[in-house]
Amino acid sequence: ATAGIIGEVSPSFPSKIKTMSSTSFKDLSASIISGCFAATAGIIGKVALSSESSILDNVPEHMRLVARGGLFGAVILCNILMIRYFVHSLHTLGSSKATVINF
Repeated sequence: ATAGIIGEVSPSFPSKIKTMSSTSFKDLSASIISGCFAATAGIIGKVALSSESSILDNVPEHMRLVARGGLFGAVILCNILMIRYFVHSLHTLGSSKATVINF
């Protein structure tokens, strides 16, 4: 092992880099899908809970509460799916790669 500015480097360090870069798209897809669901939940939540939402301006007044409830339900569904795919990516990629790719 060699010592450098950062500290001691293990002899297997180059092989770890090689294995990290050889991750297939199939392994990455769960984490990417999880991130997409997270972003979608954020956008839908902004529309559902915003008092200035122009999307709901065309909805009749008595139906706005129902529309907001449906959008809020969609946020919950997106969050459930996000967690499902994120946990799957944790199992396939490991915690550090799954977290970096998801966020």
